[in-house]
Amino acid sequence: MYIQVNDVSKKIKGVTVLNHMSFNIEKGTVTILKGPNGSGKTMILRTICGLVKPDQGSIIVDQRKISFGKQLPVTMGVIIENPDFINTYTGFQNLKFLASINGTPDPEQIQHYLSQMGITAYQHQKVTKYSLGMRQRLAIVQAFMENQELVLLDEPTNALDTDGLVRLNSLIEAQRQKGTTIIIATHSHQEIQVADQQILHIENGMVKGALQDA
Repeated sequence: MYIQVNDVSKKIKGVTVLNHMSFNIEKGTVTILKGPNGSGKTMILRTICGLVKPDQGSIIVDQRKISFGKQLPVTMGVIIENPDFINTYTGFQNLKFLASINGTPDPEQIQHYLSQMGITAYQHQKVTKYSLGMRQRLAIVQAFMENQELVLLDEPTNALDTDGLVRLNSLIEAQRQKGTTIIIATHSHQEIQVADQQILHIENGMVKGALQDA
């Protein structure tokens, strides 16, 4: 199994946000974590990418344990809550800067994903001029642009119009076919429509049920 979430619990200021949560994910699949606000969806994404240390339990990715503050065992692209960009930079400059953190940016690859999300024409505008929907599209581009092995998306459909939703679904499906493992946290899974997606119902920090949606 590619990802194993094993009996993970977490309290924040005495409030239980993850309650013995466990689930498994196979490599190259799309998994949707569906649940209301405060159900623990975002917190489990934070633990998977090593931003939050669980009080108990473990997370294994590609047979290696995720450790808080340590180097991740696989490359990850992440959108969690509201992504920040440098407002004085253009969209393209932001993406190039973010890509440079992990190595040498590939402009052609960045251009490919800008085109996929339909914002090529706006890449040289400063992000201060971007609408919420354009910022969300830019965030989606940065999550995928380095061909990461694992992508975590927290409410990726926020502020997207119909065109944005269509492009997002097409991108997710294309990356799934390349073997990317994708986990999506959302309160409404109907906006995500890709083949063979697994839906996990999250409530009160626990997995309450699962559905395979072909």
